[in-house]
Amino acid sequence: MKRVARTLAVGAAFALAAGAASLAVGMAVSAVYAAMGLAEPVPSWLERLNAAGNSPGERARIIASVAGGALLLAPLAEEALFRGLLQGWLMRRMRIAWAVALTALLFAAAHGSVYSFAPLVAVSVCFSMARIKGGGLAAPIVAHALYNAAALAAALASHVAH
Repeated sequence: MKRVARTLAVGAAFALAAGAASLAVGMAVSAVYAAMGLAEPVPSWLERLNAAGNSPGERARIIASVAGGALLLAPLAEEALFRGLLQGWLMRRMRIAWAVALTALLFAAAHGSVYSFAPLVAVSVCFSMARIKGGGLAAPIVAHALYNAAALAAALASHVAH
């Protein structure tokens, strides 16, 4: 029971760190985009949610699908791949800092968004630290799920406000 509580605490702490890092770096990226006269991209799932003619049932299905992916599938699959396989392999071959940095760059690149690349590097570093401090994959999975939950809630709240 003590180990579960520690894992949850480490995961929650690094989820908060990831949120703060993402917010800080994201604000800088937004400022650069604004200075260049570029619009921030709208996630495709929000575009589908905004589509004219969506029934309440269809909107609920879109939200449920996104939530399932963001809160369960992505944390499990991405942490197993990036923190489990990749970071674990890299940490056996190089200094931890280099392993974390390379993992973060590849994690951000895998998401395929120029706009969110820098914030995702910061988020990935937090998840990597959760793996190191938590001693396994459970803490970064918790951190990832909590971070995604907060990001999803913020996106939905912003969507409702507009």
